[in-house]
Amino acid sequence: MLPQTSHLLVARALSPAQAPLLQHEYRARGLSRPRSVLTIHNMAFQGWMSADMLAKAGLQPEALAQPHLMLDDSRPGFWHDRHDVSLMRGGVVFADKVTTVSPTYAQEVYSPDFGCGMQSVLGRHSHKFSGVLNGIDQHMWSPADDPLLPPWGHYHPNDTRGKVVCKASLLTELNMPYTHPAEAEGVCAVCS
Repeated sequence: MLPQTSHLLVARALSPAQAPLLQHEYRARGLSRPRSVLTIHNMAFQGWMSADMLAKAGLQPEALAQPHLMLDDSRPGFWHDRHDVSLMRGGVVFADKVTTVSPTYAQEVYSPDFGCGMQSVLGRHSHKFSGVLNGIDQHMWSPADDPLLPPWGHYHPNDTRGKVVCKASLLTELNMPYTHPAEAEGVCAVCS
C-alpha cells in the first residue's frame, strides 16, 4: 500500500500504466490524496492482455473489462470469442492527467494513423489530455551559467574545463572514487 503522504504517481509509458488503475483501487479503500499523471510515448504499445490477468494484479476483471473502461472491443482477443483489455486504455481512463511527449503528437493521436484505435477513448478524456514538449529549456539548464553547478564548474562548447570540476563534484557526492581521465557515464533508457 502507498504511504498516506504520497501526493503524485507519475507513470511514464506502458509498463507503469497500471499505476492509475491501482490508485483507483486504493482510493476505493480510503487513500484519497495522491493524483496520477500518465505520459504516453508511443500509442502503439497498449499492453493488451486477457481480462483474467487483471486479477493477478489485485484488480477486478468483471468490473474493469467494460468498453468505457479497459475492454478493447475493436480488437479480437487472445481467446476465441473474447476481447482483450488494454493497460493503456485503463491508464487513460483512470489517470488524473494524461500527457504525450509533444503538443504535435497530442494532436496526431486523434487520427487513425497515430491513434492505434485509442482515438475514441482519448476523445472522451480530452479534458485531461495534452502534449508537453519533451526536452529541456536550454537557457535554464545551460552549463555556461547554471547556478546549481559547483564553483568553477561552468562550461560551454569552446571551454570545457568546468566538466572536470562537475565530474569530481558528482563522484564525491555519490561517494565514488575520482579517476582522471576515465569517463563517468549515466544512462537513462527505454527498452521496448
